[in-house]
Amino acid sequence: MLISVNLRTTVDYSYSNLYVFLYSEYPDGSSHKDTLEFLLAEPDGKWLGENTGTIVEFKGPIAAGGRFSKQGKYTFKLQHAMREEELKEVVDIGLCIEKFEADPEETE
Repeated sequence: MLISVNLRTTVDYSYSNLYVFLYSEYPDGSSHKDTLEFLLAEPDGKWLGENTGTIVEFKGPIAAGGRFSKQGKYTFKLQHAMREEELKEVVDIGLCIEKFEADPEETE
């Protein structure tokens, strides 16, 4: 499984990074809070994501190779952790969970 955060900003986003809180709630009722940082631009201002006109898209992997160990409902919430109340020029953010098949060479 691969879990990543997908983020889109405009080219006018004021910062070179973005801090995000990831809140996770598990089927047994336990919860966890992580602080994640995504580097979005190099020191010279060059965007690290895929630039399509005025939109820059970023995909930041946060976990790979794991699995959900307990059966049931998992809930994830993202909240920005920057100093400003409202982040202008952030178009959207989301969590992507992808299941992938094992490499055939690894199963032999």
